Amino acid sequence: MVEILMDKLRKAAKQYNIKQVAVAGGVSANNGLRNAFHEHAKKYGWKIF
Repeated sequence: MVEILMDKLRKAAKQYNIKQVAVAGGVSANNGLRNAFHEHAKKYGWKIF
């Protein structure tokens, strides 16, 4: 599940030149997803809120 969400986010970020991502709700409460967001933020230069 985490990789599917990260893949969709990477594609959207590339297509729309997204550099900032807001994480809220259940996603922000899930440690695995939160860690994946931060790892991808470092790798792709995103800012996570």
